[in-house]
Amino acid sequence: MKKMLPVIIALMNLLVIASCEEESNNKKVCGVENPTTDLTWLSDIISQAENDQTGSFTGKIWIKSYQNTDYVVTNMPLGSGGLMFHCFDCEGNFNPIDDLEFYKSLNDQELVYTNVK
Repeated sequence: MKKMLPVIIALMNLLVIASCEEESNNKKVCGVENPTTDLTWLSDIISQAENDQTGSFTGKIWIKSYQNTDYVVTNMPLGSGGLMFHCFDCEGNFNPIDDLEFYKSLNDQELVYTNVK
């Protein structure tokens, strides 16, 4: 039995790791599994960013939940004349959040696109 204990522990660890990976792979954001391609309006912004020569589409894009709602946030200028962040709902409507802590808490785990070198 003592010889089987390490094998049992190893198998349990593998099961835990596999279930965690499966859970994170199936997480939907804005109701889709791959928002950068499945949300047409977001895919369009990313395409413009890939080909941008003006700097209006240089920056990062995050997807973050706030009060149980997903938001797409970018620090790209988008020709705005100086807004620090642009925040959109899942349909692509401009929907700013007035909570500065929301923007301060953006992190790499929520990052879905960047063209900043």
